[in-house]
Amino acid sequence: MEVHIAPDLQEKLEHSAAKQGRDADELVQEALARYLADEERYLGYAEGWTDDERLAAMSHIEEGFLQAERGELIDGDQARREIQVLQDAWRQQRQSAR
Repeated sequence: MEVHIAPDLQEKLEHSAAKQGRDADELVQEALARYLADEERYLGYAEGWTDDERLAAMSHIEEGFLQAERGELIDGDQARREIQVLQDAWRQQRQSAR
């Protein structure tokens, strides 16, 4: 199989590979393997979803990509703090329901 890569992507790929001290072909193989594994995992989860559920998930994913492009990401520590707040609220709600 032969794959053609746009010149701007090829330049980025070669730059990234050089920074890592790796071969560009090896980097592409690894990236493609990761992508396909992620896709397989996602499709396994989504197998029983309705069309509406699938569209909603894709919408959330797309919004995440757009947020990343706008630089609206948070670091891991902030994400953990926010998840902890959600967990604490959930636990309090469960306890008060008893």
